[in-house]
Amino acid sequence: MEHKIIQRDIDSLIFAEYNPRQLTKDQHQHLKDSIQRFGLVDPILVNKHKDRKDIIIGGHQRVRVAKDLDIDKVPCIELSLTYEKERELNVRLNKNTGEWDMDNLANFFDMDDLIDWGFEENDLKIFDDDISLDDEQPKRDSLIECPECNFKFEK
Repeated sequence: MEHKIIQRDIDSLIFAEYNPRQLTKDQHQHLKDSIQRFGLVDPILVNKHKDRKDIIIGGHQRVRVAKDLDIDKVPCIELSLTYEKERELNVRLNKNTGEWDMDNLANFFDMDDLIDWGFEENDLKIFDDDISLDDEQPKRDSLIECPECNFKFEK
């Protein structure tokens, strides 16, 4: 299934009344920082079904931040979904986010960068004193990469 990204007037989009996601002030600020640095790189999902025309399915928080930043046009993908399917996709988009690979975070990223990018210090207990990373070269020698699937695992 191929979807075309189109530019839409931000004021034509309608927030879904049921959207269960919310952001803290810090999360809002991190999202704002990201959009300011990189732009809106993840399109907003919008319903074009005749009964749900212009309702946001996914991207409510990005639209809020874009409005705060006085962005007039946003990249969108339009889908035609019934109310039931619209709600299902909204929840699935927010729930199916996966888990962090804490070893990769510890081995390939700097704690200060991760905090600057939105992590909380308690999320990063992986960076305790017994882990020493060389600032010049990440700790990669303990990882083996499977040539067939590119999955990395410890020796």
